[in-house]
Amino acid sequence: DYYPWSGVGFGHQIMLIPARMIRVTGTIAAHNEYVRLAAELGYLGAGFVLIGLFLTLFGSVIRRGHTDTFLALVVIGLYFLYGYSDNVLSVTYCLFGPLAYAIGSGLTANQKLAR
Repeated sequence: DYYPWSGVGFGHQIMLIPARMIRVTGTIAAHNEYVRLAAELGYLGAGFVLIGLFLTLFGSVIRRGHTDTFLALVVIGLYFLYGYSDNVLSVTYCLFGPLAYAIGSGLTANQKLAR
């Protein structure tokens, strides 16, 4: 409420959670990446991070076939849906799926071009 546009700083969400809530829930993290990013970076910063992440993941398949583009949207969409209920940016293994798809998509198209 105090810093809606600038946030409290990346990685400082723990300062916002009351000690009583930490004891009750047994966690120190907000398990919604969108709430966490908005609290830490503000609305503008969270928007830039999410748009940048989407463009980074989707940009790797933009010039590939329609199937690759559709599958990229599915994989990235599921990644962002998972971010609604759990930490996906601070846990590295969550990025493996979209990253592996971004790197591996279009390999068959590249092999066809090499022939």
